[in-house]
Formats: sequence, C-alpha cells, structure tokens
Amino acid sequence: MNKTINETISVIIPGFNFKDSLIKVLNSTFNQTIHPKQIIIVDSSPNNSIEIAIENFKSKNQNNNIEIILLKQKNRTYPGHARNIGSKKARGSILAFLDSKTIPKNSWLEESLNKINNGDLDVVFGKTRYFSSNNKQKIIKDSVYGNIDHVTTPGTLIKSKVFFELNCFFIENVRTVDDMYWRYQLINKKLNIGYPAKANLSYSEISNSIIFMQQRFFIYSLNIIKVNVQNNIKELYLSLLIILSALIIPKWNIIVDSYQLPFFYLPHITKIYIFLIFLIFFINVVYRYLFSKYLEVIFYYLTLKYTFFILTVWVVLNWNDKIANWITTSVYYIPHITKIYLFTIFIVFYFIRGILLPIKRKVLLKDIFPFRWIIIGFIGISLDIMKAPGYLLGAIFSLKYIFTKDK
Repeated sequence: MNKTINETISVIIPGFNFKDSLIKVLNSTFNQTIHPKQIIIVDSSPNNSIEIAIENFKSKNQNNNIEIILLKQKNRTYPGHARNIGSKKARGSILAFLDSKTIPKNSWLEESLNKINNGDLDVVFGKTRYFSSNNKQKIIKDSVYGNIDHVTTPGTLIKSKVFFELNCFFIENVRTVDDMYWRYQLINKKLNIGYPAKANLSYSEISNSIIFMQQRFFIYSLNIIKVNVQNNIKELYLSLLIILSALIIPKWNIIVDSYQLPFFYLPHITKIYIFLIFLIFFINVVYRYLFSKYLEVIFYYLTLKYTFFILTVWVVLNWNDKIANWITTSVYYIPHITKIYLFTIFIVFYFIRGILLPIKRKVLLKDIFPFRWIIIGFIGISLDIMKAPGYLLGAIFSLKYIFTKDK
C-alpha cells in the first residue's frame, strides 16, 4: 500500500560499492512510516554494480511514488563531498543523511521530523547502535563500540535553509572524520540541535578482521590530522609521548657513549628538551587564552598536567640516586625502577582498555570476565597503537588553528 509522500524530505546517501547493504538501506527507507520526497544516491564506485542494483530496485518498486535519483561520479568521491553534491540536487526543505551501511528503523523520518517541528529545531542528529552476528564481530564490537547508542551523522535531519544559509557543507578532502567534524561545526554555530532518545539506526557491517580494523583506524587517524576535532585524545597521545621521551632523552648521551656513537652525541640535550616542554606548555596557554572562555581553569589544568609529568619522570630517573644513594641494600632502593614505571603505565592502560571502557559502554560483565577482557584489551590497545601516528601529528599540527578561525 502506498503511503503519503512527505514533500519536505530529501534523503541523501553516499555510495561506494557495498550494493547489497545499500539495497537494505533503500528497503528500510521505503518502509518508513512517512515517505521522503526523493532519495538521492551519489555513487562513485569504480564499476556499475550500484547502478544495476538501483535499476533492479526501481523495477520492483514501480508503484511507489518516491523519486530515486542516482548521481554517478567518475572519480572517487569521499563521503563529505558526496553529501554536498546530493544536498545541492535536493529539492526538499529537510535534508536527511544516511550512508550505505546504516539501516534506519521504520519510524526514523517521522520521529526526527516531529522532533524538529515540535521543538523548533534546526537539526536532529542520528543515533546508531552497533550489532554483531558472530563471535569475532562481537569481540571487536565490545572493544570499540560496546552496547551504547552513538551520536552519528547518518540519521541526521537538518533544515535545508539552515544548511545553505549558514554554509553547513561537509569538508571534502578527507576519507573519514568529515561527519564528526560536521557535527562539531554545527554545535559551534549555536544551532538548535536535538538528539533522539534512543538509537534510530543500526549498523551490522562490523568487520571480522582485526587487521582490517587496524588499517581502518590507521587511515582514520591520518585523516584526523587535517581536522580540528578530538583534541583531548590528541593531547593524551602527546602526553604519553612526553612521558616516554622524558625517560629516554636525559639518558640519550649516556646511551650514545656506551655504544661509542659520537656522531649522535647532542650537547645540552636535557636543557633543550625541558625548554621544548615549556614551549609546548606556553603555546597551549596562549591558544586557550585566544580561544577559551575558561582560561584560569585551563591554565590550572595544564600546569598540573605538565608539572605532574615532569616531576613523575624526574622522581623515577633520580629515585635510586637521590633517595637510595645507589645503595642496593637500602630499603629505598628499587631495582629496575624505570622498567617498573613503564610496565605500570602499560598495566593501567590495559585495565582501562580491557575492563573500564567496556563497562562504561555497557558491555555485559559475563562478556568481560573471567578472561575475555584480556582479548578485548589487546584489540583495543592494538587499535590505539594504529591511531598513534595520526593523533601525535594531529596534536602537533593542531597548533595551526591558533592562527585561523577554524577552532
């Protein structure tokens, strides 16, 4: 039975391969309690698989009045660029974004549209729950997503007028992160934003391969270099780097001498290192002074953080010398204190990754204990390691935002 077409809604879907899951998304869109005016698919697949699948889908749904538009792109188009292309072709006063692997529940459009109309909102974000169909997927899900609802760009409805008048276009030169950055920008624009009470989309395309997920997170981290988001996580990675470097750099010349490598000897390396640490601290304070309303709190936080790092590392490096006077029989002497310090950091991090984060994400205790947390922690740490290069570079390159309006 045909349902009433809602003339206000245009659904936009970026497509790149994944024709089978895209058809599932289309089926779910056709089964909405209210139908959109049009569905725009922006396909940049290297073959015509999606094009054929869409034509077959149209022939099976000839009695439905929803307009399906397929925009074929010759070159690879990243999701943000594809969404922009689709938005410019849309004729509805409401833009609704999906992707090719996230399935909306049947009441998605109606509930989100009612939320916009009843609350006089500019935008309502989507919420996605991740699901697994086998044990490998479940392990990865518990390590990355857990059993909570995640705010997502897929599932978002936004007024077309707001989108264009406030220049709410997606960034186009990144393979990932564009959706997170887009939401970040909308929040900064002080729009009236609503959130669903619970998940209105589901995602069941989690990979079975840990290696694939590691590659995905590595690519994700490289893309995040270009975008000013997740700065707290970037600073965490930078902080860990500072700890490790603080343990190695003061001993650098000793190590060089022991291996008889005079070429690598660096005069005053410790003084230079300390100067750079305080320079980073100073730049952080200046950045917050320019762009934060909470300078006193930030200054206090940064002072504590950097002071803690410096004092902790100093104590570890000098404990046996200053406290125990290198007397191995002293009660204060701690053999291998540096190794113990690093091992403690690793154990704490493993505990957070394997137990605390899954519990926070509502993973059932029976899925964590007695031993499953070891695998969850290992996967989580391996993914964090893959993200490290991008986040570290991102923390360094984020300094450029001091000199731009892109905060």
